[in-house]
Amino acid sequence: MNRLNSLQAKLIGAFVLVVGLGLAVASGLFVALRRDDQELQELNRVAAAGPAIFTQFTLVNRGRANIDVTQFAENISHEYEVRVFLLSPTGEVALDSSHELDGKHFEPPDGRNGPWRREGSYLRWDPPGGSPGEGLTLVTSGLPRIGGGNVFPEGRPERNGGGGPRSGTGSTGAGTTNAANPGTLIETYSLVLGVPESTLANAWLDLLPGLSLAGAIALAVAIGLAVLLARSIARPLGRLTVASQQVAAGSYNVDIDTRRGDEVGRLGQAFATMAERVGESQAQMRSMVANVSHDLKTPLTSILGFSQALKTGAAGPEDAARMGEIIHDEASRLAGRLNDLLYLSELDSGQAMLNRERCDLAELTASVVERVTAARPDGAFLHVEGSSGVIIDVDVARLERALENLVENARKYTPENGEIHVTVRPPGSVTIANSAPRLTDEDVPRLFERFYRLDRSRARGAGAGLGLPIAQDIVALHGGELRGELRDGMLVMRLILPAAVGNAPAGP
Repeated sequence: MNRLNSLQAKLIGAFVLVVGLGLAVASGLFVALRRDDQELQELNRVAAAGPAIFTQFTLVNRGRANIDVTQFAENISHEYEVRVFLLSPTGEVALDSSHELDGKHFEPPDGRNGPWRREGSYLRWDPPGGSPGEGLTLVTSGLPRIGGGNVFPEGRPERNGGGGPRSGTGSTGAGTTNAANPGTLIETYSLVLGVPESTLANAWLDLLPGLSLAGAIALAVAIGLAVLLARSIARPLGRLTVASQQVAAGSYNVDIDTRRGDEVGRLGQAFATMAERVGESQAQMRSMVANVSHDLKTPLTSILGFSQALKTGAAGPEDAARMGEIIHDEASRLAGRLNDLLYLSELDSGQAMLNRERCDLAELTASVVERVTAARPDGAFLHVEGSSGVIIDVDVARLERALENLVENARKYTPENGEIHVTVRPPGSVTIANSAPRLTDEDVPRLFERFYRLDRSRARGAGAGLGLPIAQDIVALHGGELRGELRDGMLVMRLILPAAVGNAPAGP
């Protein structure tokens, strides 16, 4: 068998697919919910870098760092992954670390009006389209402005990259003159950091490494659990397959683990029960064939033997009548066996139909007892007690046969000087108790098995072992119950019809 087409492989694939889809959906939802948080986290990171950058700029401004301010701004931009701007009090870009917006004009971040808005500990502005800074998000932490020294000792960069350095006497109009360098205007500048909007939009990508690692671990665990779960389902089914092959080969004693409490365990239990029932059915079938063959062989042998004697004229006139009587008795016996088998077949097939009519159960029982005991007298004490007027709605012919089988069984297995008690009680029950001194508790449950016969030495007549099973089937066909028990050396058979049937009113 191709392992890829096995149930276990399909279960593992299905589990992994479901887990993978679940992880994908969960990751998508997580990213969607955390996207704004990631953007905010990126802005917080940039704003948090403001104080450190401000401090370093102050040191450079005061000449404590041997580096050009412009070069320093470029270094800071690469170190913190931000655009660094210095804005004059009027909003002019005095310095852009990427030199793209030098000399352009922004809104000054005074924090009181204009487009700048406060978010937590910093101010934020998203320049509109078509304006300088389009595509950037500008952030400033509202720190004191940089001043008190020569920020640009050689003059601020020329606007739009014009020709050469310019002096500090520009048009900002704010500041004081440095006594050490009268040609340089000392101005105060605002430190502004810029973040490309694309960087904010892609901030959620920072979640991917963690999500990927978590997804890989979850998928690996899911695959392991899927393998274990698939095996727990596929292995019992594999054992069921082997057991079914054993049953098909005629071996019904299968070993199936039915200790599981789930559907697979119940399936195994049902299969084990089915195999046991099939084995019992096959055993009963073999027993039936053997019993039927034995029951038919004896009368057929007698019939063939005596009929041959009559045919050849070996029997004299005096023996002919006796042989004819024997042939008649054996043929009647054979016909009775065949009728019983046909009757059982009719009941088992579900084709038996009830022709209900009302009758008095006490009268019907008394009539059956009288007919059976009159035809087959014995030395047992017989006592019949019945309540008159027990009107029931039944198939009289079938119920009469059931009662006849019960009474005949009691008569047959009651020893001489034993007792038989027949009692009828409303709304529809008949109790037949007979002496059974040799019967054991182990024998009672088997009395209703087909072709089960007690030791012939216990009975005063041979039976086929079909009387009680037929009686039980007839009672069940009426919706009633027939059960037996051993009580104080007496075998008690109690026939109970449903109350709804037994309480049917008498006819006019």
